[in-house]
Amino acid sequence: IPTSGTTSLKLKIAVIKKSCFLNAARGANSFLNSTEYDSWLAALPFHHVSGLSILARAFLKKNKIYSLDKWNAGEFVNQLAQSQISFSSLVPTQIFDIIQNNLKAPATLKTDLVGGSALTDHQFNTMIQLGWPVVKTFGMTETSAFFSVANSDSSYKPLPRVDVSVDTQGHLAIRCDSLFDGYIKQMDTRWAFEPKVLNNKFWSTDDRAVLISNNENQKIFKILGRDHSLIKIKSEFVNLNLLSN
Repeated sequence: IPTSGTTSLKLKIAVIKKSCFLNAARGANSFLNSTEYDSWLAALPFHHVSGLSILARAFLKKNKIYSLDKWNAGEFVNQLAQSQISFSSLVPTQIFDIIQNNLKAPATLKTDLVGGSALTDHQFNTMIQLGWPVVKTFGMTETSAFFSVANSDSSYKPLPRVDVSVDTQGHLAIRCDSLFDGYIKQMDTRWAFEPKVLNNKFWSTDDRAVLISNNENQKIFKILGRDHSLIKIKSEFVNLNLLSN
């Protein structure tokens, strides 16, 4: 799966076992308490982990999936209502469109997962006022989808199947059953596989973080930022340094 974050112009692809990808889907379904009677509306691309993970969750529960050909906030809300959708997943740029158009959530929507980058408290509170059952998530391609949820802008609680720590460089480190195997990277004129590097079974990310609570039964971490100047637009990270150059 192509990673959404890259700091160069060279393509980087995460290699993920099907079993690991489905482990992430099981964790998400358990968190959502989804059933075979639920349905999904996909508003994110299937060639990225954000959209593909919806297919995996629906596959496990035999849920119906609906999709949008092109993002439009009004059409998205209409489709939610007409098809009585249970779940959907968005990124903050799409949330902005919903707020700008003052669109209210249909009563049948159980949960709207929001990931991709930090959702501000103002946006979160505005969505709640509009009746949206928003849950802020944090995850990445390398973990096969989201692995933590938040009630504030940048403080997250890992799902039950996930353990987190902070490495010696101050980066968030993750141990879970949905980690990728490594990267396929474009090296000049050839492709090469680069296995992931683990330290005591933990994989370190590029995200700087601190542990707010280190209780074994309830670890909570806060994201301080990334080591790269990136913003995410519809599942794609855009490098601000490359744009400015």
